[in-house]
Amino acid sequence: MKDNEIINAINQYVEKPSQCESSPNSTTTPSMDSPRSRNHSPSSLNLKREEEKEKRAAEEQKEAEGRARKLAQEKARTVAAKQAQREKEEKARKPAVEEAQREVKKSKRCMLEERKRVEEQLLEEEETEKQQDDERKKNEAQDMERGRQASSIWGTLEDVKTGDNAPINVKVVSSSGEEVFFKIKRVTPLRKLLVAYATKVGKEPHTIRFLYDGARINDSDTPESLEMEDNDTIDVMVEQVGGYFS
Repeated sequence: MKDNEIINAINQYVEKPSQCESSPNSTTTPSMDSPRSRNHSPSSLNLKREEEKEKRAAEEQKEAEGRARKLAQEKARTVAAKQAQREKEEKARKPAVEEAQREVKKSKRCMLEERKRVEEQLLEEEETEKQQDDERKKNEAQDMERGRQASSIWGTLEDVKTGDNAPINVKVVSSSGEEVFFKIKRVTPLRKLLVAYATKVGKEPHTIRFLYDGARINDSDTPESLEMEDNDTIDVMVEQVGGYFS
């Protein structure tokens, strides 16, 4: 055969392989299902085991994912149930909490009001005590002044003299029978005795009249002018409603 013929034959084979495969004389590799493929080789067994292993792994993976999904769903349901329960309890507890808060505010307000009331009461008591103290001092000063006025009426023991100028004891009797005793000089105007008596019994001098032996005593009268004796009695008339005396 010539070289050109050989080259053409090679080219023809390369360009048309299907003709070679489909030719009656071509040979084919038996398939896995053919009777010859049933004679398993070690490599085919390993491949089958690997496929089964991968299949089992895929199934296990699927089962694991299913369990995980189920657990996640149960967990979500549990969390949702707890959240709903908390919201329910919170909703039920809210009125009680609000009521407790109102009670606390009310208690605080009452405490503040009570403290304010106590403080005001203490201030009032202090003011009352101050007024009473001032009144007491005023009364003490008035008593001292009355004492000085009374001493000027009948004098002191050092001023007592014997004879006609010696003081005499005088009993002043009110309409109710109350008796008040004085010591007065004979020359002292009985008007001063009236003022001393009014001061002692807590009345105004102009509301009182003195009587001696049933006759009214004038402001200028003295024990000496009325010829009063020691231990004589002077009666008292007190002004009543309407301006008359009894």
